[in-house]
Amino acid sequence: MAFTVAQCISQAQYHMSDFPPASDAQALSIMNDVQSDILRAVRLYPLTAFNITLIANQQLYTLDPSVYRIWSCIWQNNASISSQIKVLETSIDELDYQAPNWRSQSASNVYRYFELGGQIGFVPAPAVATSAGYPIIILNTSTAQPFATTSSTLPAQVPTKDAWVWRACARWATMQRRDDAAGFADLGESALNDLIDFVNGLLPRQKPRVQQSYPRVRNI
Repeated sequence: MAFTVAQCISQAQYHMSDFPPASDAQALSIMNDVQSDILRAVRLYPLTAFNITLIANQQLYTLDPSVYRIWSCIWQNNASISSQIKVLETSIDELDYQAPNWRSQSASNVYRYFELGGQIGFVPAPAVATSAGYPIIILNTSTAQPFATTSSTLPAQVPTKDAWVWRACARWATMQRRDDAAGFADLGESALNDLIDFVNGLLPRQKPRVQQSYPRVRNI
């Protein structure tokens, strides 16, 4: 059975007695902020595909505001799946370092993409505009999945609610208890890394983690 947002809030209140109750709209707002952070880091829902219609010689295109993260970018030249080519991710800094003349490159088939302030850019700029459906760029993305109410549930496959609980505590501590913020942030980061490992098959649900033990040091 999937964990509910209300259960996460209750657990946060166990660790922080002043954490807002589930009846407070601020609690749901914090949980949605945490949900956004987590979805930018790990794939928990089916990916959403967006097609970008190309314009000849245009390098930058506006991303749909619901896109949280691009997991893959595909150039498809025609209706055949065999015409699909993976477009590799890069950054402006990397382009400036490796190919300083990239801005003046002749338009051609796209082989790199970068993100810039809510936009996606292609290198080189496409030489041919989309016509009759092709060529086209396909983005496989994580999109916003906000919780509507505190009765909403976390993704059914997650084995623990720790990542949501600790990161919620960290956000509340940042606002109300700054001295505690770093400790909760570390717990939230550790729980998120465990969640990423689980989703990537590195931490199976059936395989318990063995906590490392340390020898006692006796004072003499």
